[in-house]
Amino acid sequence: MRFGIAASASGSLYCQETTVVDVEQFRFEFRVDDNKRLEAVCISAKVPSELEKDFAWVVHPGEGGSLLHLTLGGNSEFREDLVTQLQVVESHLAFASGGALLSLDWDTPKEELWPEAEGQEASSAAYSVSRVRGYRPTQVKMGKEQIRSILVSARRVPELVIPKAFFREGLNYQNRFQYAQAFYSFYFIIEGFFAGGKFREREVLREFAKSAQLEAIAEDTIRNMAGLERHAERLHGLFVSMKLPETPRGLLKLLFRVRGNLHHYSPVSSTKHATPFNQYEFETVTLLAMYMAARAIAVRDDPGMPFAPMSTPN
Repeated sequence: MRFGIAASASGSLYCQETTVVDVEQFRFEFRVDDNKRLEAVCISAKVPSELEKDFAWVVHPGEGGSLLHLTLGGNSEFREDLVTQLQVVESHLAFASGGALLSLDWDTPKEELWPEAEGQEASSAAYSVSRVRGYRPTQVKMGKEQIRSILVSARRVPELVIPKAFFREGLNYQNRFQYAQAFYSFYFIIEGFFAGGKFREREVLREFAKSAQLEAIAEDTIRNMAGLERHAERLHGLFVSMKLPETPRGLLKLLFRVRGNLHHYSPVSSTKHATPFNQYEFETVTLLAMYMAARAIAVRDDPGMPFAPMSTPN
């Protein structure tokens, strides 16, 4: 049995033909389209016999309008090893091609399984599936009076144009899972409103402490995060790792320190820094920064304005 993941390729990298290369235990297949443009890279490996049971798939009778229900197995560690190899290929191939390869979609690759009989290899996959990860799209209908109200508000508080632009960019980054960039966009809003033009930790935290409004927002954020089990656990872990109390003042210090950590990178540092490959590790802190930034804008725009609750990926 062989399991693989195939990531679609973006860019203008061309190959003479679909190419298969075996390196160590991995098989690398560079697939081209009719124009010889690289359209996907598939990396596969033989599944050890002791793991084959994890990859079993079962067909169940369908429910409702579906004809059948298919349960697909897998092994997360085995899959992550393949994802790492895709990331290796992406980095080296993009550099070697001078940027002709823009990216490989290793974040949401197709999964392929070849059940091989002893002594021979299957020529085509038994199944190929894609797992889709994303935020629920926001759909809003606006009437004429609501649009008029927005335009009137825009003239009443022109100073919110830039913060709202940061917020829009933050949401767009977040929806693309670029959490480090999203965090910065949301943090800039908080910094601009409450840091008093200061940038050093002691001075910024002193300015933060002057605002009862910011403390109330931080307290409300902690309360709301507690209702999101997965994020509550991660936030607790951040407080513990930074040796900070789970209080509004502790949250504000945590935000400042995360901002500093995201601004630097060292391969030998024990501090967690953002890379193109570990963006998901900053999802929770980005979510709370988004919530705080939304509250901060809302109370300046209209103290009674409702705003969307925290959303989580599907």
